[in-house]
Amino acid sequence: MITLHIFKGVREWREFCLERDGDQCRAKFHASTCGKNILARLQVHHIVYKSHLSPRAHWIAENGITLSPDCHQGAHLTHNGNIHRERLRRAVDAVNFVESIPVKHFTKGKK
Repeated sequence: MITLHIFKGVREWREFCLERDGDQCRAKFHASTCGKNILARLQVHHIVYKSHLSPRAHWIAENGITLSPDCHQGAHLTHNGNIHRERLRRAVDAVNFVESIPVKHFTKGKK
């Protein structure tokens, strides 16, 4: 069973990701994580880039990861090369699941 956390906006999404990640950078460096805890400057990164998502998938928490500013820049420069494979896989699976859910479109006045 898949459990997803989908939020309506950036503020709730960011706060959830920060708390889930223990207010620390979760980029990988060798076998460990960066671990920087500079809460005022921590950023939440879309693993599957927001520009590749439909609006309904923008705020999936499983697609967010807490990074320091340097690691966030590194994630973009290396196409997520500084993020653990398992975290990448979970993000892609969550996005694929949400993007595959059909949306009913209603036409006003038609049955």
